[in-house]
Amino acid sequence: MSLKKTVQNPENDYTEDQDNAATAAEVANIDDGGEGDKTQEKIPGSPASTQKNGACAVTREEESQAKDQEKKATSTSADVDETSDAMNQEDKKSREEETKNKINGKGVAENDIRSNAWVKELESKRIKPIGRFNRSCDDHDDEMEMEIVSEEQHIWDFLFDVKYSIDIIFKSIYGTEITKTLMRTLREEVKVFSDVVDAWVDLMNYEELERTDNSCTRIYFRTTVIDNWLLVDSACHDDERMKTFSKRMTDAGAYEFIGIKMVFFPILENDQYYLIVFDLKKGAITVIDHRPDRTPLVGFRDHQDYYIKDTPYKVKHMMDAYLERSEHPAKDEIAAAKIERCDIKWATPAHPMDSAVFLMQHMQKFNGINEPFECGFSSHRKKKQKQILALRKKFATRMLLSDVNLMKANVREAAL
Repeated sequence: MSLKKTVQNPENDYTEDQDNAATAAEVANIDDGGEGDKTQEKIPGSPASTQKNGACAVTREEESQAKDQEKKATSTSADVDETSDAMNQEDKKSREEETKNKINGKGVAENDIRSNAWVKELESKRIKPIGRFNRSCDDHDDEMEMEIVSEEQHIWDFLFDVKYSIDIIFKSIYGTEITKTLMRTLREEVKVFSDVVDAWVDLMNYEELERTDNSCTRIYFRTTVIDNWLLVDSACHDDERMKTFSKRMTDAGAYEFIGIKMVFFPILENDQYYLIVFDLKKGAITVIDHRPDRTPLVGFRDHQDYYIKDTPYKVKHMMDAYLERSEHPAKDEIAAAKIERCDIKWATPAHPMDSAVFLMQHMQKFNGINEPFECGFSSHRKKKQKQILALRKKFATRMLLSDVNLMKANVREAAL
């Protein structure tokens, strides 16, 4: 009875017989063989129907959530694939860049720094220096060519080919002789022998005679004119020193500097070469070496005591006396001149084995004080090293195939 009343009034959740409702339901369920649950499900608003509808709603919601999750998973998978592809491409690019850097001599750490976005931003905002350092020598128009022509390569190969039995390969019209062994000191990372520098001096003097551009007449002296005996031997008396110096100058063709405007002295000191130039026309004295100002090859100390003077002032002391004895018009200007060091853009503390190469290039390019002086050297270390090697080959070819060399025909026949 209580069960019937409950069915007829479904909106009443609790009836007067609610304490017995569960028992009646259980009885009804037993009597109809389990059909009671289905009856409850068919009656709208019944607890069973409400539970089922709720379950369906939950099921639909779960399905919707599952579909959303599946879409998200698919999207995430695609993003991961794209990210993975991008990372693979970046990884491949990084490995290629690393291989390239290894070939170019760059390390991984340097590559990481160069590729860092923050570093790049700072570099873009960096204030460029001003004055004579406002651009690299790599940018200047007069940078020397490093290309080696076939003739130069053939001469270079001839120097180091053992099958050629020629011993003396350079014999100057001025008397300098060079063997193949000595000329081979022009090879890379080897200190050039002083006899090779003297052969270059002979070439410079010969080419000076052939000049037709009306430039200042120049004379170049060999390394043997200023030697340690004149510079440091305390047993040498000043008169004896000047007698020896004058004889060497005359033997080298000075003849009291008649018509000479510029005088070049290559100096070999402490196993390094540098250049002292007397500009008789302008009354100036210049020292040129390849080192920067902070680490020069030579000092500039003057003193009344000859042996306390630095080498440039010792050479000036002898030149002053020589010009005085020959009554040269520039003697007073040179005597009053202070020695100045030439400031060059390509100065470097490196390349200790290449001082002779710098010297030889300076000898042919220096045109006097306040005149344009550009040797074409790069400021980049590796590029400069390639230029130096190229110059070694070019200098060897130029000396061996010059008309100043009496062995020119023999060398040409053997090498070319």
